[in-house]
Amino acid sequence: MKDNFYSNIDNYFNKKAKFYSQKGKSFFWSKLRNSELNGFKKLINVFKKKIFLELGSGSGFYSNFLILRGAKQVYAIDRSKKMVESISNKKVKKLNLDASNFSLNKKFSYILCMGLLEFVKSQEKVLLNAKKHSNNNSKIFILVPRDNFFGYIYKIFHKFNGITIKLYSLKGIQQLLARTGWHLDKYVKVHYFGIIVRAKIK
Repeated sequence: MKDNFYSNIDNYFNKKAKFYSQKGKSFFWSKLRNSELNGFKKLINVFKKKIFLELGSGSGFYSNFLILRGAKQVYAIDRSKKMVESISNKKVKKLNLDASNFSLNKKFSYILCMGLLEFVKSQEKVLLNAKKHSNNNSKIFILVPRDNFFGYIYKIFHKFNGITIKLYSLKGIQQLLARTGWHLDKYVKVHYFGIIVRAKIK
């Protein structure tokens, strides 16, 4: 049965999938992406021969980056079939699944959740499921939009597409992590309205 909550979200990303990578190369979006990527690199320096899990992979921006930096394999999960189908790297295992309820018979030391949580019905379910696929030393990297003026502009942008997103304060992120068995280890603010956090298992 189709979930009405995700109807507009699924339609939006399925329509955008074909040109999503090209859009990321435009001046404005590339500035945002580069800022996010630089922030991410401040939080991790281990890539070679590692296996990563990416939740909400989209068209594979981070998955491709990880492979370029020497990752052995990336499991890329996204609700949008067209998004994951647009990933061409053979070292990326493409999975058209929901981040809140997928089940893999694997544990991952490194999990990415970059730009997903603002779009989901239950952030708790996503992070609890991530924990289920973690080991005692796992780290998760989460990118979300901040609750500030520019974040509100970003929220309005999506509202025009019939999508209501969630904005986050640092305190709100810490509380969310605490409720789901993670704790904040480090964070970095990126561009005008983003924040990337690195969290560990409690």
